[in-house]
Amino acid sequence: MHIVTVACLKHKDADGISRDCNRYSMTYRGELLGGSESPLCDAARILLARGLAEPGDQIGISRDGARVDLSGSVKWASEHVAKEDRKRSPHFEKWRQLPAFLHAGFRQDGG
Repeated sequence: MHIVTVACLKHKDADGISRDCNRYSMTYRGELLGGSESPLCDAARILLARGLAEPGDQIGISRDGARVDLSGSVKWASEHVAKEDRKRSPHFEKWRQLPAFLHAGFRQDGG
């Protein structure tokens, strides 16, 4: 199983008030993969793109590096995205790749 360690990227709003975590750093085998609001799914896509995982492999995320908090197949995770809004509790939706012209200036490290 591919284990990706996640950590909350805390942020402050315009008033300097610390807000709940909605973005996570993703680290795999000591390498920072980037930041994400959907770390299981985004990490699966990154590992596939880099040739570090196969669709049939299992992937899991861990907050402490010891126990797996959420897992699934790389194929399934790479095809979905976690969503949450005021009307719906956390859930997964089918992922849709953005058109190439929207990727201009995009960096996987969240910067």
